[in-house]
Amino acid sequence: ATLLFDLRMANGVLHLTDSAGKDLGTAEDALAAIAGKIIPAFRLTDPATAAPLTELINRHSIGDCFVICADGALMKKICDETVCARPVLDRSAVTQADPAALFSEATYFGTKRILLPAATLTQENMLAMHARSMTVFAMLADGADIADIHNAIFSAADGILTADSAAVLNYYRTFTETTIPKSTLIVAHRGDHAA
Repeated sequence: ATLLFDLRMANGVLHLTDSAGKDLGTAEDALAAIAGKIIPAFRLTDPATAAPLTELINRHSIGDCFVICADGALMKKICDETVCARPVLDRSAVTQADPAALFSEATYFGTKRILLPAATLTQENMLAMHARSMTVFAMLADGADIADIHNAIFSAADGILTADSAAVLNYYRTFTETTIPKSTLIVAHRGDHAA
């Protein structure tokens, strides 16, 4: 399982927050609570958190984590300075998924992992991105309906980023046969790692 954390600085200390901005405590305390249980994913939106994040990953010898960032150069810098951070280019604001353009942009920044809105994904563009060895995470909007969940699953996204992992899991439970093109990793945020 993977749990997504947003980052913020408070009084010079790195804190982890959920996607709604609720403080989950210092990064030190939060990591101690999840040690060995999940793979952390850190969404970087404030460049001021980059150096503290790099230091945190290195100090705790985090062997596996994701760094999700819209600023490709900043994301690449953090991943270059850590041992096992996996870079994910955040393109969750795009309205259209152009596989060739996304591949070029992602590889320019040293990754083949990308976060896209679930609504932009089709079986055709996912096939084109998978043919380029890209890993695509689908981001479901808050309050996503069954059609959105269905699209994220049947477009063959490699992962689903959602605030409501229970809704996605419940939808999976409705399948009586193996009809899904491939299994999808469900990534919860807002602290919902119980799923």
